[in-house]
Amino acid sequence: IKVDGKDLLASSIPFSFWPSLHLECLPNRDCIPYGDRYGIQNARNMFRGTLRYYGFSSLLNVFKNMGLLDDIESGGNSWDKALYKLQKMKGGFNDMNSFLLTCSGG
Repeated sequence: IKVDGKDLLASSIPFSFWPSLHLECLPNRDCIPYGDRYGIQNARNMFRGTLRYYGFSSLLNVFKNMGLLDDIESGGNSWDKALYKLQKMKGGFNDMNSFLLTCSGG
């Protein structure tokens, strides 16, 4: 599995080994070097991932689309001011609802 960093949060898959926990799995970078560490050099396939509760990646992906994970100064000293500035920076949406719907893929 090869996933670009910008697409990572949109690439989670359900993890059904423990159905009662309702988990999802995010792939972790290149796992080939770990074959030596784990003593499984002859493995044909290997997958490393991070487990999170289902929905975590979707929520963080919306935050990313909104700009909340960007390393920028929003200039807001409250959530509504910061979100308003991000809304304008991300395309000048007319209202917060259209900004949120667009960022969430709705």
